[in-house]
Amino acid sequence: MKLKYKITLVTTLAGLFILSSVSIIYSYLSYKEAINSEQNKLILSAVDSAHIVGLDLKEKLNMTKTIGSAPILLETLINSNAKYALLDKTKRKEEINQLNIKWKEAKTADDPFIKPYLNNPLAKYLKYQQKVLPGIYGEIFITNRYGAMIATTGKLSTLAHYHKYWWKEAYNNGKGKVFFDDRGFDKSVEGYVVGIVIPIKKDGEIVGILKTNVNIMSTLNEVVRHYSKLNRGSLKIVRTKGLIVMEDGHLPLSTTIDKILQKQLKSMNTGYKIINNNIVAYAPVKLTLDMSDTAFGGKPGKDEHIKGNKEEAWHAVISYSKDKALLQSVKINQIIIYIGFVFTVILIAIALFFAKWVSSPINKLSQIANRIADGEHTLRAEIKTNDEVGILSRSFNNMLTKLNNTMASRDELQLEIRKREKVECELVNLNETLQKSIQEEVEYNRIKDQQLIQQSRLAQMGEMISMIAHQWRQPLSAISVTSSNLVFKCMMDDMNKDLFQKELGLIDEYSQHLSKTIDDFRGFFKKDKEKEVTTLEYIVNSTLDIVGTSTENKNIKIITDLNCKEEFETYPNEVKQVVLNIIKNAEDVLLDKTIKNPTITIQTLCNADKTNKQLIIKDNAGGIPDDIIDKIFDPYFSTKKEKDGTGLGLYMSKTIIEEHCGGKLSVTNDEDGAVFKIILK
Repeated sequence: MKLKYKITLVTTLAGLFILSSVSIIYSYLSYKEAINSEQNKLILSAVDSAHIVGLDLKEKLNMTKTIGSAPILLETLINSNAKYALLDKTKRKEEINQLNIKWKEAKTADDPFIKPYLNNPLAKYLKYQQKVLPGIYGEIFITNRYGAMIATTGKLSTLAHYHKYWWKEAYNNGKGKVFFDDRGFDKSVEGYVVGIVIPIKKDGEIVGILKTNVNIMSTLNEVVRHYSKLNRGSLKIVRTKGLIVMEDGHLPLSTTIDKILQKQLKSMNTGYKIINNNIVAYAPVKLTLDMSDTAFGGKPGKDEHIKGNKEEAWHAVISYSKDKALLQSVKINQIIIYIGFVFTVILIAIALFFAKWVSSPINKLSQIANRIADGEHTLRAEIKTNDEVGILSRSFNNMLTKLNNTMASRDELQLEIRKREKVECELVNLNETLQKSIQEEVEYNRIKDQQLIQQSRLAQMGEMISMIAHQWRQPLSAISVTSSNLVFKCMMDDMNKDLFQKELGLIDEYSQHLSKTIDDFRGFFKKDKEKEVTTLEYIVNSTLDIVGTSTENKNIKIITDLNCKEEFETYPNEVKQVVLNIIKNAEDVLLDKTIKNPTITIQTLCNADKTNKQLIIKDNAGGIPDDIIDKIFDPYFSTKKEKDGTGLGLYMSKTIIEEHCGGKLSVTNDEDGAVFKIILK
C-alpha cells in the first residue's frame, strides 16, 4: 500500500474513533441530564400540587373553626350539657338511646319530633352558613359532650353519635383533636366529601363536637385540570393504597394506579419512579399524614359513601412520558450524527490532500537518488523542509559535496532564531488567552452568584406566601365571625346602633392590619440598589414582623436582646433575607426534633469603639453535628430531605454577608444548640 493511502486510512480511522467516542459520551450524558432535570421538575410540581391541596384542606378547617367560634354554639351546648349532667351515666345513655330510636322511626324532616332539631336558633345559624357558601357544605350538625345531636341542617340517619368513629377521634378521650373524615364519593351531593370534625371547648374542657361535610370536588378538579393545561404530563390525587381520588376524565375512586407505584406511596416519602416508560413523581399531602393534633381517615361501609378511606393518606402523583422528556436530547443527537457524517467526508478529503503533500517530496527525493545512482553527482536535492524528509535531503547533499559549510551554518542559525521568535510569539498569545479566560471566569462567577441569590429569594417566596396566610388567617377569621354575628343579630332583630358601630370599627381595624401585612412583605422583596443607613434593631424587628406569626403558630418562642442601636450603612433587605433564612432553618430543626419549649434567641452587640456590629441567632435544638458543621456553607449541601432543601440557603447567606455587605458569617455550637454570628462594619 502506498504511503499516501496509509496516511489517509490512519487519519480517517482516528477521526472516526474520536467522533464516535464524543457522540457516545454526549448521548449518555445528555440522556442522564434530561432524565435528572425532568425528574427534579416533576418532583417540585408534585410537592407544589400536594401543598395546594393541603392548603385547601386547611382553609376548609379554618372555615369550620370560624363556624364553631360563634357564641350561640357555646351557649346552646352549655344548656344541653347541663340538662344531661343531671342524669347518672346509665340513665343518660338510656335517654339518648330512646331519643335515637324515635329519631330513626321518624320518616321525614316534617315529623314533629324532628322539627325542633332543624329549626332551633343554632340550626338556623348553621343553615345560614350553608346559604352564605352555596355548594361548599353538605350537612352541618353539632352534638353535646355526650354525643347527642342538638342541631342539624338536615335529617340525618341517627341522633346519637357517641359511638361513631369520627366522634371518638375528635373527642380523643377528652383531649380533643381535629379529624378529617375522608368519606369518599357521596351520592347525596354528587361530589367528593370530606367531613371536618372539631371539638368545641370552654376553659380547656370539651363541651361539644361540630361536624361539617365539605364538598371539595371542585377544588381537586381545578388543581388537576390546571396542571393538565401546562402540557407537562398528568396529575392525579391518589390514596396510599392506590385508589385515585381525582384525575381528569374519570369519576373519583373509579380507577387505581400501578401496583409498583403503590409500594412507593407506602413509604409516605417524596420521590420518583420510571414505570412503563413514564417518569412518575409523587409527594404526600402533609395534612393527611398522622400528626399529633390532626387525624385523617375514614370508615367504609355506608351506602351513600362510596369507597371510604381505610386510614390512608393522600398523595399528588404526576406522570410524564420519558420519550417527551428525551425529545430535545434525541434531536441534538441526530444533529451531531449529521454533522459527524459531513465531518467524516471532509476529513477523508483533507487526509488525501495531506497524504499527497507529505509523500510528494519523498517521491522527488527517490527520483534524485535514482539519478545520482546513474552518475549525475552534480545534482542537488531541492527539498528544504524541516521534517524528516528535509533532513534526509540535506544528508544527500552533504554526501555529494562538502562545500558551502559556511552557508549551511548560517541557515542553521537563522532557523534557530526563527524557532525562538516563534516560541516567544506563542508565549505572548498564550498570556493574552489566559488573561481573557480569567476575565471571563470572573464575570461568569459574578453572574452565577447573582443568579443564585435570586434563586435563593425565589425559594423563600413559597415560605413567604405561607407566612402571609398565617398573618391573614386571624384577622380574616375575626372579620368572618364579626360579620356573621351582625347578620345573625339582624336575623334575630336584636340590633343595637352602638354595638353595630363598634363591630364595624373592629372590621376596619382588621382590614388595616391586612394592608400593613402586604406592605411589610412587599418591602422585603424590594431590591437594594444602594446602601442605606439602618440599624440592627430595625433589621431584626422588621424580619420578625414577617416571620413572627409563623413561629408563634408553631409554639416557638422568640427572645430578643437588642443592645446595639448604632446606625450604619448596608443593604438592609439582603441582611433581612439572611436573618430570615437562619430563623427558618432554626424553626425547621426545632420542629423536626420536636424540642420541648422550642426557643430562638436573637441578640445584638456593639464593640467598644462601635466599629463592628454583631447579630447573634441561637436555638435550643441541640446543635449541628461535628462531622457536617464545616460543610453547611458549601453550595448544594443540605441536611434536609430532598423535597425541603436545595442546599443554597446558607451558601447564599454567606455570600451576601461576606461579599456583598463586607462582613462575616460563622457558626458554632454551645451547650443548647447552634449559634450563628453575623459581624457587620
